[in-house]
Amino acid sequence: DGALIAEGTATDSILFTSNKTNPSMGDWDKIDFQDSSDDSKCVIKYARIEYATTGIYIYHASPEITNNVISQCSVSGISWTTGINELSNNTIKNIGSQSGTGLYIGNNSSVTISVSNNSFSGIKGDGIRLSNNNGCTIRVFDNILSLIHVHIGRETAGINISQSNSNITISNND
Repeated sequence: DGALIAEGTATDSILFTSNKTNPSMGDWDKIDFQDSSDDSKCVIKYARIEYATTGIYIYHASPEITNNVISQCSVSGISWTTGINELSNNTIKNIGSQSGTGLYIGNNSSVTISVSNNSFSGIKGDGIRLSNNNGCTIRVFDNILSLIHVHIGRETAGINISQSNSNITISNND
């Protein structure tokens, strides 16, 4: 809650990581943006986020999240439930100790959502999962999804859509 401004540059990124000598997935919980966050003062740009359970968790908040590398998280790279409207230019890789999701977008109502120019790789589960979004306009375009791993006993996909009653456009993703 509150505010977080973490603005690195392309040549000098900010690092959020484990404090352990031999880090592993899930060493720390997450960067958490909630309804009480001051959206105008919530920015993560040019950061590296690694070894968390979930890299960034967004619930009823609208932080600016762009140009980041999120990796080695045990559950998800970004989990977004009712909040930001745009996510672009991020690299999300090596997510899931046994299964995981690169980007989870769920439980949104009547909003416009844009996911573009992101790269997803080495995900042990869904690259992008859209679940229980109703009355939304969702555009997923110009993303790269590669090396999405199949988890035995669970259906996985590059882009997984479930229980959504929304206008969803998926285009130009590799």
